[in-house]
Amino acid sequence: MKKKLCFVLDQFLYGGIERVAINYLNGIDKDKYDIDVVILSDIEDMVNKIPKECNVIKLNIPRYHNPLSRASTMVRRKAGAILYYGTYILKKIFIYPLDYIRTSNLRKKTYDVAIAFSGHLNDCYVVLDCMKAKKKLVLAHGMIYQYLLMSPAFEKMYSKFDKIVSINHIDQNDIFYCKPYLKYNIVNLYNPTLKINKTNSIDDVKKYNKYILSVARLEHPKDFITLVDAYNLLDEKIKKEYKLLIVGDGPDRDKISKHIEKLKLSEKVYFLGAKDNVDVYYQNADLFVLSTKAEGLGMVIIEAMGNGCPVISTDAPYGPRDILGSNEYGILCPVSDPKFMAKSIEEMLSNNKLRKEYIEKGLARYKDFELSTIMQQFYEVIGDKNGK
Repeated sequence: MKKKLCFVLDQFLYGGIERVAINYLNGIDKDKYDIDVVILSDIEDMVNKIPKECNVIKLNIPRYHNPLSRASTMVRRKAGAILYYGTYILKKIFIYPLDYIRTSNLRKKTYDVAIAFSGHLNDCYVVLDCMKAKKKLVLAHGMIYQYLLMSPAFEKMYSKFDKIVSINHIDQNDIFYCKPYLKYNIVNLYNPTLKINKTNSIDDVKKYNKYILSVARLEHPKDFITLVDAYNLLDEKIKKEYKLLIVGDGPDRDKISKHIEKLKLSEKVYFLGAKDNVDVYYQNADLFVLSTKAEGLGMVIIEAMGNGCPVISTDAPYGPRDILGSNEYGILCPVSDPKFMAKSIEEMLSNNKLRKEYIEKGLARYKDFELSTIMQQFYEVIGDKNGK
């Protein structure tokens, strides 16, 4: 008999978490597992990428529906406890019954494993309060202490999961030094990547000739302003030879566009929006640069290396260093330091020997994240050592 898995995500936009989910869903042995994918909002940009063998369940349960979602008001505002417990009671009276009805069909099912894949308040809430499963897991896409600082709600919810799956291999047990009463079962599991598809250059790529590439959602933590400033500081000969292409979309697009116009770089820096065929952009790029301020792991770094593209990234907490080591597999820059980044870009583009070394090392490092390797570890994490 097939085992039943459920992946719960709060949305399905063009983002890193969703792309990782797609990789897992493609990698799981469909002959051994029935898979439900529960999406808790109407943001469904990548739903068409979910394998057809998976059953997609769409609900509308925002993050604020979690009765614990206002727990942070206890420490951030005067009379916070009154505000928190007031909203908690109101949600239990008015919102929880509605969610109970919305999730009535979901409550009838029993899973072997249910996973709060986004690791946000609402998917944790649904997995813990609205589902029956032999095992319940949650993914931590950043450092666990960061979630605990973000909201006291996570501290309470994490204690109810059978396992917390950290997507990097950094030791996270330091939280127990500060909070020894916590009884979390933390396991480490890198995100998997799909097999790289070698493609021929397409017309959309050819027209840019030589270029520096960045791939990320256009939002504040990704700090594209620093990347644009670094590009602006490059030697004029390099700017004349290399364009900057940005793949991704998000709420900061207008802000970044205005900054590009201010620096008079509109004919050098191009927004390409979200792309399904990102591999072709990696494969034809001369360099990949990530300017993020924080990164749980950094799938785009792994994808770039797997496509034979050398990498420069900010030394953001904590994923980039976990992947690149101490400049072993790519160059690390201080966060929000455009001068250092510009210098690193110039060094990489002007030294072919260095570029080739990083390309070779990156391809070797990429093997640690290949789908077949991670899937075997995934089966062990969910308690199936005889997985595919």
